[in-house]
Amino acid sequence: MKRFKDLQFKPMGHKPNAFNATLQLGHLDISVSYGDGLYGSGPAYDTYEVSVWDNTTDKIVPLSSSDDVLGWQHKNEIDNLMIHVQKEPGFAEACRIFKRTQYNKHFDNISHMRDDAFAS
Repeated sequence: MKRFKDLQFKPMGHKPNAFNATLQLGHLDISVSYGDGLYGSGPAYDTYEVSVWDNTTDKIVPLSSSDDVLGWQHKNEIDNLMIHVQKEPGFAEACRIFKRTQYNKHFDNISHMRDDAFAS
């Protein structure tokens, strides 16, 4: 199982002082970024911007009701997201359904979605 520790950050050529790592997780790719102009400050603050792409359709997977990316995520939150992406074969489609239905008001980001969906 791939985790945050498997990400290898490299400078983003088109953005000075910004870094990105991408990793293929089956048919989905995760992109984790930080730096100037991004929704994450990096290792010093343990905050990162995260997006997920379907590499078979080249479409982004919506990770919140208000945006397709999640900002200011911590390593442990990214680990949890990576685990869900790898374990749940319908992850991308579930996110698309939540975004376009009544659930988009209730589930404001993936961590709340997980907590609410699996609460007993």
